[in-house]
Amino acid sequence: MKKIITKICLGIMMVCSLFFPNMVSHAAGLASADSAVIDIENYEVAEGGLNPGEQVTIKIKVKNNSEVSNAENTVVTLEATNGALAPVYGEDNQIYIGTVPAGQTKEVVVNAVVSKQFNADSAQLKCTFDYVSGTVALDNTVTINIPANVSGNLIVESTVVAENATKGVNSLVSIRCKNAGTTAITDGKLVITGNVQEENKAIQLPNITAGKTISEDYYVSFTESGIQSLQLEYQYTDAKGNLCTVNCGEYKVNVANMAASTGNNVVVEQVGGTSPLMLKIILLGAVLLMAAGVTVGYLKGHR
Repeated sequence: MKKIITKICLGIMMVCSLFFPNMVSHAAGLASADSAVIDIENYEVAEGGLNPGEQVTIKIKVKNNSEVSNAENTVVTLEATNGALAPVYGEDNQIYIGTVPAGQTKEVVVNAVVSKQFNADSAQLKCTFDYVSGTVALDNTVTINIPANVSGNLIVESTVVAENATKGVNSLVSIRCKNAGTTAITDGKLVITGNVQEENKAIQLPNITAGKTISEDYYVSFTESGIQSLQLEYQYTDAKGNLCTVNCGEYKVNVANMAASTGNNVVVEQVGGTSPLMLKIILLGAVLLMAAGVTVGYLKGHR
């Protein structure tokens, strides 16, 4: 009897070995909660201005928002979405940044030439970051808006809006502005036009004393999914009582539904063409047939 049981067990193992190598488990290329997150903390026009045909130098401070994971082999690809800027002669639109340690920043210097046909209030620069966190290749895209003309006493130094968000979940908007006047701005507010919660559409700014620069982070929550447009501007009253408006630019944000945005999944992928249910049926049938064959053989041999 032991020989029969042994033969049946060996048969089961042989059948299983024919099918299970076709099952592969692997982690999907998605960010986890501990993954590095590369973003733009702030930026400034260090030299020159957005004048047709002239060269401009832009300093961008890149930050890894993760507190535990480094971003390795970081590369940024630059693209002027409205064709206003182009790399200077001899330079590329890709800049190698290297490793950005967890929680730290690195500065990127961009030298560009303003188009001779440039005639707009601002230039948008799309920054796509590709990097590796652990063993996972990730990317993030941020568009910055560079004002061409300065009007009034409140100067827009940087505005950063993440290009990807989730409906109903807070999304970061970072601003940096300077009061270039001689009197304090006490009633300034950031006005956001778009499909966001009502309480996000007018955000009160702190008092900005003369000559002071402020950097603030705010959050908006989108009410609609899909490609959404956000128009940002500052509003304040100057020393003469006039209402001043400063345009911060328009931004496109890809807003996903909550169910479609969950990450850190593990996917089990079947390489072969047989479904899991069919595989179980075939495996069970083969085992039963082998058991029946062994039993019949045993009975014949003992007649």
